[in-house]
Amino acid sequence: MAQFGEILAELRQDRGLTQRDLAKLFFVTPGTISNYEKGRHLPDAERLIKIADYFSVTTDYLLGRRRCDAVNPGSAD
Repeated sequence: MAQFGEILAELRQDRGLTQRDLAKLFFVTPGTISNYEKGRHLPDAERLIKIADYFSVTTDYLLGRRRCDAVNPGSAD
C-alpha cells in the first residue's frame, strides 16, 4: 500500500509541479514538501484537507487507505 509521501509526489509530478511550486500553493517551505514526500512528516489535518481538495482526491486516498471489502457494517461479528 502506497504511503502519503509517495502519493503526494506522484500527484505533484502528474501536474508538472516542482516541490517549490507546491510549497508556494500551500504557504510552506520546499523543505516541508520534501519532508512530506520522504515520509519524515505528515501535514496537519487542515493542510491535508487542502491538499486533497487541490488534487481533487479524498484524504483517505492521500493517506493510502483503501476500503476493506471484508467489513460489513451490519454484521454481528
